[in-house]
Amino acid sequence: VRRRYICCNSWDENPVPNVVILILNYRTRFYIQNNKLYGKLVWTQTERKDIYNADKNLRNREVKGMVMLSNFTWEAPQWVEGKIYDPEGGSTYSSKMWLSEDKQTLNIRGYIGFSLLGRSEKFTRVK
Repeated sequence: VRRRYICCNSWDENPVPNVVILILNYRTRFYIQNNKLYGKLVWTQTERKDIYNADKNLRNREVKGMVMLSNFTWEAPQWVEGKIYDPEGGSTYSSKMWLSEDKQTLNIRGYIGFSLLGRSEKFTRVK
């Protein structure tokens, strides 16, 4: 699985990442709203409905355009207390994200309950 990201500014200079995440068939763009960080799915390789959503009432919505990352709060040096939605499994997880020391790897951790009980994904910066 190839994971990568494009970042146009440093989190040292501005904690608002100008990032597009490229994960398999999806691209997610970050934005700030009411001092919280969000990520909206802006491109999918294949158009489809959110058929795996645990909430049956949401299964008819389009995956493209949905908010996958929500409510992250900046606590230097990371974004914390957010939620991440997995459109392939239909579940939402607590989440946090941070850059590596060399600013070349974006780490996103999803978990249930405690962050020790979760999974991290690494995204390498595209130059």
